[in-house]
Amino acid sequence: HLGRAAWSKCRRCASSVRRRNSSSRCSTPRRPWRASSKPHPKSHSKEVRLKLNLGSGGRRLSGYVNVDVQPSFNPDIVCDLGKDRWPFEDSSAEEAVVTHVLEHLPGESFFHFLRELYRVCAPGAKIQVIVPHPRHDIFLFDPTHYRPVTATMMSMFSKEVIDEAEGKLTPFAYLHGVDFRTTS
Repeated sequence: HLGRAAWSKCRRCASSVRRRNSSSRCSTPRRPWRASSKPHPKSHSKEVRLKLNLGSGGRRLSGYVNVDVQPSFNPDIVCDLGKDRWPFEDSSAEEAVVTHVLEHLPGESFFHFLRELYRVCAPGAKIQVIVPHPRHDIFLFDPTHYRPVTATMMSMFSKEVIDEAEGKLTPFAYLHGVDFRTTS
């Protein structure tokens, strides 16, 4: 079965926020991500309106800026999301959809994607991530899949979770300058 997750970007870059747990049937991420309540260090004086469909492939969404690396899918913008600087201003997106992308990103491309996602999303932006369940045939038999993406793995990109773990998790949120958190 396929899992879904929605993420939102940090509202307080450094403060911890109570983490809400929600039950799910499998380990696939299914929860929205949000972040903290101190003002974000970036200026947000511009009106936020962008909705991004990142790695759109053949799934174009009406009302969204469709972005993909393959010109043959006829995206609005052609961009290698795992390598290039994304052609959007800081904090310019209020929503992002990421469907079957993260599991395809090798090594540094995965971290680059998350840093750019954090950069372009405004505080409180909703980020929906859809990935295959790590035990599903779709994940197991696709030779282009590099890693399973689970809620537990993504929690290492939350400063609150890292702080609560007291050194037991790799502090990816701090190492990569991001702060995502799940909300129910």
